[in-house]
Amino acid sequence: MVGLESRDGIDKGGRGLPASFPPVVKSGMAWTGKQVGETSDYIVKLDSQDIAELEEALESFKSLGLDGDAISRDNFTLARLGPRLEEVRWQVHEGRGFGLVRGLQVEKYGVEDLTMLYLGIQCYVGNEYGRQDAKGNMLVHIIADDSSEEKAAHQRHSTGSIVSGH
Repeated sequence: MVGLESRDGIDKGGRGLPASFPPVVKSGMAWTGKQVGETSDYIVKLDSQDIAELEEALESFKSLGLDGDAISRDNFTLARLGPRLEEVRWQVHEGRGFGLVRGLQVEKYGVEDLTMLYLGIQCYVGNEYGRQDAKGNMLVHIIADDSSEEKAAHQRHSTGSIVSGH
């Protein structure tokens, strides 16, 4: 339950909101940064068995000779990790609105394998891939680009500092 406060915690008294807007929002998706900071139950930490299962699913999928956009639960089987990702799915769609999966060592994989691993995890969380930009890209890579002040300040798909895969 969240009242009408700004992100800085100062009550704005609902100014600027329609009169019909409720003074209190009762939903799992109504939370403050402080509330999220007090818990870590939204994080799925991959262990060595999860990683092994993901790598096995990746190799099995690659043996099919399909493009990455064909990844589904039917051809990227995660019997052990799948139920935990189902919980993430529920949290995203019915609970707090987000989840976090940690523990994949991105430097261990090439770009194609890493992309397929991301898509394999994602197919358990959502049944469609979301567009990331007006061009219709489903997956974008954030890169360090400080070749100009303008590019370094652009935070959509580039940044002025090194960003690990996420």
